[in-house]
Amino acid sequence: MAVSKISENTRNKIIKKSVNPLPNSPSRVGYSASDIKGAMFKFVTDEENSVVAEINRVVDEVNTEIVSRTNTYVHEQAIASATWEINHNLGRYPSVTVVDSAGDKVETLTHYVDENNVRLEFTAEFGGKAYLN
Repeated sequence: MAVSKISENTRNKIIKKSVNPLPNSPSRVGYSASDIKGAMFKFVTDEENSVVAEINRVVDEVNTEIVSRTNTYVHEQAIASATWEINHNLGRYPSVTVVDSAGDKVETLTHYVDENNVRLEFTAEFGGKAYLN
């Protein structure tokens, strides 16, 4: 019996399905480790069964991709400012949610300087937190 490898297209479908919000759960901008705990899975292997071994290899790649996409950064702006310069070092262009010191969500103009830096501009000076996912 010939063993076929899982195609890149199938792998991408698994990743997409795994990192999207689960059915009947609130839509989220980012994911925490507890959000994806249920999405992590692995087949029991029989090391001599190359089909199962190949599936496990792809599942390990998918799980690694899920975990890498859950890295977050929280920036606390203690000094009120209308422009926040944030070095997050996430190596990507994350989504950004900003709240003021009272915990209310604030709209922002987001400028991605590069994969590790973002500049947020507001209409008024204030302090608060930026959550980057």
